[in-house]
Amino acid sequence: LLPKPVSLMHFIALLHGEEIKKATAVSRFKDLEICNRRLQCKVLDEPSWCNLSLKEYQILKFLIDCLPGKTISREEIKGAVWGNIRVSLRTIDSHVSRLRQKLQDSDVQIKNIYGGGYLLE
Repeated sequence: LLPKPVSLMHFIALLHGEEIKKATAVSRFKDLEICNRRLQCKVLDEPSWCNLSLKEYQILKFLIDCLPGKTISREEIKGAVWGNIRVSLRTIDSHVSRLRQKLQDSDVQIKNIYGGGYLLE
């Protein structure tokens, strides 16, 4: 028997340790829809989707899963998204900055908490 083929996005996600949940193809937070299979997001009543990089998607999902309104440190994000891979904390800042640009039309905000990390509202 040949193995079952998988999509490229699923393969990439598996390589990075991210399980794609088939049961919940779309997640919602405030006015934001997140497509878990295609790594995209959009504001609820808008027609077009915005592509997210795998890391942007993982950061956004982690912040949503960690109780919105709770400050999450860069170290926590680094551990959840990159695991044991060495990355600069500035790398996290760069990904969050790009994510903020993509979320600018949404009610979802990622705030920088001085000396503390990030806060999702």
